[in-house]
Amino acid sequence: MLSTDEKNWAMAAHLATLLASYLTGGYLQFLVPLVILLVKGDESSFIGHHARQSLNFQLTLFLGWVVYSVVMLLSFLTIIGIPFGFGMVCLGGAVFFLLETGFCIYAAMQANAGEPAGYPAIPFLSDPR
Repeated sequence: MLSTDEKNWAMAAHLATLLASYLTGGYLQFLVPLVILLVKGDESSFIGHHARQSLNFQLTLFLGWVVYSVVMLLSFLTIIGIPFGFGMVCLGGAVFFLLETGFCIYAAMQANAGEPAGYPAIPFLSDPR
């Protein structure tokens, strides 16, 4: 039986990344589940599992942001790419925002229900231990 404390820490591994993402512009949100994994991961396999799943998802988003930023920077360097690049920055930011928000809330709901986390965007990382 899972305690309320375990469920709360597991939910925090998912939801606190949203706040960190909004405060850092989507670049340092992976630090939240990493800290939770290091501090609480050994106390409970449930917390550790959710923190690992959140960390995997956040690292995937981080790499996506880096690649996206490089591509958009290169498009801004061309004269024709300035209007195109600005539109793509807005569109890409909205897509990343919606993906992260939706999937983090979904995973937090799983944590609250006492279920193992599974992010639909990265199913190969979602198998529970």
